[in-house]
Amino acid sequence: MIFCGLVIFRTHRAYSRRAKEKEEEKVFNLDSVTDASAALAITFNHIGYLLKEIRESLDITLDALFSNDIATIRTQRKKTSNVQLWVNIVIANIFKVLRYQQKEQMADSYKYAQTIRRLQKLSDGHRDIVLRSWVHVSNNHKGLLDVQVKELREIKDIILNIFSDVEVSLNTRETVSPDIITTQIQTLRNLADHYNFKQMERIQDDTSKTRLSILFYAIVGTCIMLAKQNLKLLEIFQESFPSSK
Repeated sequence: MIFCGLVIFRTHRAYSRRAKEKEEEKVFNLDSVTDASAALAITFNHIGYLLKEIRESLDITLDALFSNDIATIRTQRKKTSNVQLWVNIVIANIFKVLRYQQKEQMADSYKYAQTIRRLQKLSDGHRDIVLRSWVHVSNNHKGLLDVQVKELREIKDIILNIFSDVEVSLNTRETVSPDIITTQIQTLRNLADHYNFKQMERIQDDTSKTRLSILFYAIVGTCIMLAKQNLKLLEIFQESFPSSK
C-alpha cells in the first residue's frame, strides 16, 4: 500500500508539472494573431516574460549556490530545458512575424535575426550558470569563500536589475533609456575588473583553489554577457517601436 501510494503521488506530481508546463507554453501562443504589427508587439511581450523567468531563475540559483542548496539547484537545472523550449517558441513566432510582413517591410528583417541571436545567448548564459552551479554543489566541492559570495552578490544585484529594467520596458512599452542600461553595464564591468583582480590575489596566495576560481570567473563573465544581450534587445525593441512612451 505504501508503494502504491508513492507511485500515485509521483504520478500526480509529474502530471501536475506537465500541466503547468503546458499552461506556461500557452503564454507564447500566437495562433489568434493574423497581422505583423500585432504579432511583433505580442512577441516583445513574450520576450519580456522570458526575461522575467530567466531573472527569477538566476536569482534562485545563485542564492542556492551561495548556500550549497542542492535541492533548489536541482529544480532550476530542470528548468533550463523549459527556458530553451520557450526561446524556441519565441523564435518560431519571430518567423511568423516575418511571414506576415509585406515585402517593403523586409528591410528591417535584420532586427529579427539579431533578436534570435540575443535570445539564444540569454538561454545559453542562463544554462551555463545553472549547470556550473549544479556540477559544483552536486559533486560536494568546497563552497565559495565568504568574500567571493559577497562579491558575487553585488554582481548579481546589478545583472538582475538590468533584466528587470528591460523586462518592464518590453512589457509596459515604457521607455527605458539605453543609456541607463549602458551605465549599469559599465558599473558591472568596473566591479568585475576590480573583483577579478582581487580573485587573482586569492589565487596567488592560494586562498582560492582552482575549482572556485574557475566558477567565480565564469559567473562574472557570463553576467557581463547577459547584460550586453539585454541592452541589445532593448535597442531592437525601441527601434521597432520608436514612439513607445
